[in-house]
Amino acid sequence: YLKERFNTEITPEFLQRYKVVLDLKKFIKDNDIKFLNAKLEEMNIFQSSYIGFSSITGQFLTMRKSNPDSSMSHRYYDYPVFKRKESSVKFYTVRHRLNILNPSLRLHITEGVMDCIDIHNFIGPRGENEVFCAACGKNYFNVVRFFLTMGFLDVDVHIYSDNDTGLGHFRKIIRKNRIISDLSLSV
Repeated sequence: YLKERFNTEITPEFLQRYKVVLDLKKFIKDNDIKFLNAKLEEMNIFQSSYIGFSSITGQFLTMRKSNPDSSMSHRYYDYPVFKRKESSVKFYTVRHRLNILNPSLRLHITEGVMDCIDIHNFIGPRGENEVFCAACGKNYFNVVRFFLTMGFLDVDVHIYSDNDTGLGHFRKIIRKNRIISDLSLSV
């Protein structure tokens, strides 16, 4: 599925860079996770019909349906990795390094993980402190807020929204959150 979707070879480097979990059972065993957050039947479906992407905190896997014939109707499923959640931050980022001494940050935010990987492959990082994120929904400002709380003062936001999200959605975000000073929107 990934090879066709991204038109590339799926190498160990690809899996690591994009924090991909192809084998949920192996992931659970390798990380010595003792508690399952889904019924056994659902775990078997995740194993055979979904691909996981680790959230920025590693506490969630965004499970993306890769088999259209799967009996589960959800295209995406947020799987909590641990029994006790330390954080509710579920958004996804491509693996990156941040210089926390540099107050500037460029954020590229998409709605979904697959689009995030596409944008990363198409644009590619062009400088220090450039992060590619998937909001895993339409709450783009939660991603911005997360990085603002890390102390970044100059945040340049680029949003690549799906076609079903109108400009009114973003005008509302900007009106409610004056802290965003430079918003570049790509629809």
